[in-house]
Amino acid sequence: MSTSAIKNIALVGGTGTTGAFFVEEFKKNGQDFQVTLITRKESEESTKAKFADTPQFTIRGIDYDDEADLVKAFTGQDAVLSILGLESVGSQQLALVKAADMAGVKFFIPSEFGSDFNVAAGESDIIFKPKKAVRQAIEESSLSHIYILTGMFSDFFVNPYYCWDLEGFSIEIPGDGSQKASFTSRADIAKYTVAILKRADEFANKTVRIAGHQLSFNDWVGIIESAAGKKLTVTYSSIEDIEAKVAADIKTTGGWHSLGDQLRLIIAKNLGRLDLGGNALDNSKFPSLEFSSVEAYVDSIISKD
Repeated sequence: MSTSAIKNIALVGGTGTTGAFFVEEFKKNGQDFQVTLITRKESEESTKAKFADTPQFTIRGIDYDDEADLVKAFTGQDAVLSILGLESVGSQQLALVKAADMAGVKFFIPSEFGSDFNVAAGESDIIFKPKKAVRQAIEESSLSHIYILTGMFSDFFVNPYYCWDLEGFSIEIPGDGSQKASFTSRADIAKYTVAILKRADEFANKTVRIAGHQLSFNDWVGIIESAAGKKLTVTYSSIEDIEAKVAADIKTTGGWHSLGDQLRLIIAKNLGRLDLGGNALDNSKFPSLEFSSVEAYVDSIISKD
């Protein structure tokens, strides 16, 4: 049995694309936890049917705009684990923090799982400002927190969002492509998160930094070329040109259309590693866990000639 301070967990965002990895990990390695899967009221019945054979999970439909409903849903929970997507990490997550505090929850684990905004501050306000506001709200409440940073999703990196074109077998890279960033697959993020929750007292009110790989754009090019057995067409663009493109988009859309470029600039400016600013990775604190292979992921998405 788990000796963690956390036994009952409200999982918010578990029905999303990334949340699915967490659901699977709780099913495999989190049986000591009782998980309440929070979903919207209109999705409650379909979600119950989906998890009918998983007694470890309780399904609770809520109205995110109803504070009393949120408080009721969180009452009796030891922790709220938020895996909300980017569009919801601001006001919606702030509402979760307030309700969790009112309900007497012990821990709030916000939707972080990305770059360290203390290092990359100012590079993407639409990502980092909401996360900073959530952290402030948690730290001003009676809640304990665990911030889990994992870098970029390695299993969501080779796609057009980051200017990869596998069909045309080309890539446009910001800068010279040599700066490394931290990457972790979503399955590994879920695996390490569950392991962290099992040792909640140890990590209470701390930031945990986990990274499966430290890779540059040029490293990714090499891995992809090796898997495909052919050369990519690589174009290098200046950081200044991409910054101008982002600045123009911020004026028109607030930055939403250039989000991929903002993340690429974090890498190009050497701000994407989690072991910067005097920080160290916490991988060694979990000696029994292993990270999935980037090469295996790339091999699964590359068409061979």
